[in-house]
Amino acid sequence: MQANTKYFFTSIFLLWMLCITNTMAQGEDESQKNTINKYRKLSQQNEMLGDKKEASRFLNEIGMIEWENKHFEKAIGYFKRSLSLNEAIKNTTGIAGLCNNLGMLYSDIHQYKKSKEYFQKALDIRMQAGDRESIISSLINLSVVLNNLKEYEESAQKLKKALELAQEKNDIVQ
Repeated sequence: MQANTKYFFTSIFLLWMLCITNTMAQGEDESQKNTINKYRKLSQQNEMLGDKKEASRFLNEIGMIEWENKHFEKAIGYFKRSLSLNEAIKNTTGIAGLCNNLGMLYSDIHQYKKSKEYFQKALDIRMQAGDRESIISSLINLSVVLNNLKEYEESAQKLKKALELAQEKNDIVQ
């Protein structure tokens, strides 16, 4: 009889925990939906006011939320919209960062050719700017995608170039 009582209370406790967890998850979903709606409105308001950089910032925030929730296509859409705003104002730092994010997202969904295109664009912009740390990071990202595309020779070349730049900078931590 005691074993049945223990089993009963354990079952009730587990059921209660399941209900609590489910309720908390629903609350997080609602909270994120509210945040996304708020950011969407703020983005639209800023764009109407002509502040494309700030509008882009809110689109990036939405893109990150969608990415974290593994809504990859939605995240890609928001980052592409943000990319077009950054291109309109010629914000090269923003463009490079968004191309990097898009490269990562396309890699996450195994669309390596698209990933390669965006990583290459980020690398080109960063090379023009001469930002050595970002160049190293872009070379490494590109190398990973090239490896996934079985372009091993080019992948190795990118890694070698990243290592050379890191050694020149005495930055082997990358």
